[in-house]
Amino acid sequence: MHFRNVFVLGAPYSGSTLLGRLLNSHSRIACAGELGLLGQAIDNRRPCGCGRLVTECPFWQRLLPLLPGRTHREHRPADYQRVRAALGADVLVDLSKALCWRMVRWPWSPWWNASTGFLYLVRDSRAVIASELRRHHPLARFVI
Repeated sequence: MHFRNVFVLGAPYSGSTLLGRLLNSHSRIACAGELGLLGQAIDNRRPCGCGRLVTECPFWQRLLPLLPGRTHREHRPADYQRVRAALGADVLVDLSKALCWRMVRWPWSPWWNASTGFLYLVRDSRAVIASELRRHHPLARFVI
């Protein structure tokens, strides 16, 4: 089966950005980052990976009109199809992790019968804690 949409699931800091960049290097695959968090990034004025605000990034300026919804629950398969076409890709990868699982797997979701695949990333819990410590979060945060 050939999936048109692939959602990456997993914990934060599990390697999804690296996986997305690797997949994006294929000529028929486009990775658009965390589409489910796009509206939140705009509202909170978080920068794109290029350093500009999402609304000022040339990449997103051409794609934002194709995504009328502001939250992951508002994104539809047709929205992803328009983004895929604009990027000239056969497959669109979304790195939204848990958000996309909730969006896609509800029986009443417009995604229920869409051509959708999932990649689930698993990372050793010690590496997740090491990442948190490198970002200066106290170890006590992980002690139950």
